[in-house]
Amino acid sequence: FINDSMNTTYLTGDFPFVGVTSYGNDLKEGETVTWQVTSPQKPDFTQAATGKAFERTNIPLWQLEEGVYDIEIKAISESGLSDGIKRTIYVTDTYHEIEKAVTEDLKENMTLQGGKDGLTTLLFTDAGRGRLVPVLYGLLYSGGSRLDQKYTAYQAALLLDEIAKDRDRYRDADTVDPSQYQKPDGGYGILPYSESDAELSALLAGLLKDESGSAMLKQYFYSLNFEEPGRINAPALFGLAVMGEPVLVDLNNALKVQNLSTRDNLYLALAFETLGESTVAGKIYNDRIAPLLENQKPYFRLMESDDTDTILKDTALAAVLASRLDTQDKEGLIQYTVNNYSKKVLVNVEKLLVVLEEYRKLPASEVEFTYTYEGNTYTENLKNGGSIAVKVPSVKLSELKITKVSGDASVVSIFKVPLTEQIQPDNNLKITRTYYDYKTGEKTTYFRQNDIVKVVLDWDIAPTAMDTHYEITDYVPSGLKPIENPYQAGIRFDRGLVWWFRNTDGQKVTFNVWRNTEKKEPLVYYCRVVNPGTFKADSAIVQGTLVKDSMIQGKETTITISAD
Repeated sequence: FINDSMNTTYLTGDFPFVGVTSYGNDLKEGETVTWQVTSPQKPDFTQAATGKAFERTNIPLWQLEEGVYDIEIKAISESGLSDGIKRTIYVTDTYHEIEKAVTEDLKENMTLQGGKDGLTTLLFTDAGRGRLVPVLYGLLYSGGSRLDQKYTAYQAALLLDEIAKDRDRYRDADTVDPSQYQKPDGGYGILPYSESDAELSALLAGLLKDESGSAMLKQYFYSLNFEEPGRINAPALFGLAVMGEPVLVDLNNALKVQNLSTRDNLYLALAFETLGESTVAGKIYNDRIAPLLENQKPYFRLMESDDTDTILKDTALAAVLASRLDTQDKEGLIQYTVNNYSKKVLVNVEKLLVVLEEYRKLPASEVEFTYTYEGNTYTENLKNGGSIAVKVPSVKLSELKITKVSGDASVVSIFKVPLTEQIQPDNNLKITRTYYDYKTGEKTTYFRQNDIVKVVLDWDIAPTAMDTHYEITDYVPSGLKPIENPYQAGIRFDRGLVWWFRNTDGQKVTFNVWRNTEKKEPLVYYCRVVNPGTFKADSAIVQGTLVKDSMIQGKETTITISAD
């Protein structure tokens, strides 16, 4: 059988080798093995090599261009034994890209939106589902290590898989372990090292109630209610309602309290609705919330404060309630929530809850449409909430013509755009990256097989920077793999490894840092060599956890790994 060593993702311009080794009980030591590497997407490419059984052979591929490639590897031994495997690699221009989704009503002879280069995916679906897709992509690419960023991105990816089963996965949601964010008191914090947040815990309770920490979370909500007798903790009551606890008497008592805040009324109404008391929830909405709504078409917003951050947070919560009650002003509240942005508050969870609710209520509809492309005519039918994806080179998008539409349908154009498009560098931030040979301690960008690579990120955040918490992200060149547990790999203690929370996901290594820390020690991580070649190292990025426009990129570089 064949053992291969190569990565799954590469950058345009990378020139990798694939490392192959043959094994088998019938192979003889020193027996010659002939290798052949081909790719259906590169019909003119064939690379042959010879090696010895049980010994590694490095076979060069080609200088990669953007796209998806199947790499087919075949081996024939001197004695006639043979085997073959297929691997798929994904090549993109940069790791600093996101997918943008734009929804439009599907109409005859419309001009379709798309990217400047690469592929544009056209997702045809009924109008109801189509309007949810951009919100889900926004959540998927919201970035950050906050629980309300990572977990909502994960849930958004799951729902996108339902709506668009054959979507391209340029970016899958990062894995997230909610237990890293759960505190000893049972609540969940925004970051692994922050305190429990009652509102966040309550809003996420419906999604987290099946996690291993649900009993602790339930106890956390109870403790909040008993903490200050006579004081109403509306988020905790909502959390308990979500977890199926018998709190109806407590809710009725809370409703009698004078001078409840608007936020309290929203959470109490959500709690009543969760327990099936929609009539009571509707009365709270009509009597205490609706009079505070301001209508400026196409938006509704909840105006109890002059502070725009408070307005957004309250409106987002009102949108969740209005969606569940199906009020006549829900659409305006939803549109305000998804189309407005704050540098101080995050409403990702509220957006996700609205989308999940709206998706659940969408009726199955039937749509038929016809389009022409490259001289061919295609007629498609959408039934039972289905969707159809058509991939077109962006430069040829104008050649696809919609000629007939029957039914209410949407087309979602999905294409890649730079993450840092139109972002001005924040001079309050600094980041530099240096590579070292771990064994020799030498600063270098030239490595050999079996080397351990030490990566050092020197950073600084000025006191005048807009955000307080920042995320530093580095993408490992494709010829390397980050070592998740340096201690198990025998790497000696380094202060930079333990000082900051670090997360490794594929080629991405992320640190969370605090602006006001006194000692801004270098951040350190380690990599092992995967395969030889020449590889681009995308720039490291410093970006605000909440203030996304507070960002700076480091410098790109190239590393070389010898095949000798």
